[in-house]
Amino acid sequence: MYNKYGWQFYHWHIEPSSKCSLRCPRCPRTELPDTPWLNKELSLEQFQSTFTPIKPTCHVYTITNGSYKTPTWWEQFADISNEYDTVNFSVDGYDQESNNLYRVNNNFKSIMDGMRIMGHRSSAFVNWAAIYFSFNQDHTNAIVDLANQN
Repeated sequence: MYNKYGWQFYHWHIEPSSKCSLRCPRCPRTELPDTPWLNKELSLEQFQSTFTPIKPTCHVYTITNGSYKTPTWWEQFADISNEYDTVNFSVDGYDQESNNLYRVNNNFKSIMDGMRIMGHRSSAFVNWAAIYFSFNQDHTNAIVDLANQN
């Protein structure tokens, strides 16, 4: 592909891991746990042998629920992120109880810590993405307010 200046660039969609600590009811990890491509991850060695350092920059788009990462982990991630990166938090509730209705086994505090740290410490674009469910449809204002605070 080429950008508007005629420079060639590449777009890679890489999922280094299909592992997840959540148990969302409609997720293939929950519905089809014995699927061979699930609960796998690329090793650093596999990644390095596939991608050589031929380009000086890399823009990262991360999609995560954000559960179970420590503030230190988020601080380190924020420090290596830049203004071209995006972190998309997939969160459907407005507190631990409501978020656990679909994102079963989540840790809402660690999600909020991650959002707050990324939003205040990183120049990356931070986004909150929620699925519209019957349990949260009347609470979208609370979700928007919480997203803006964090």
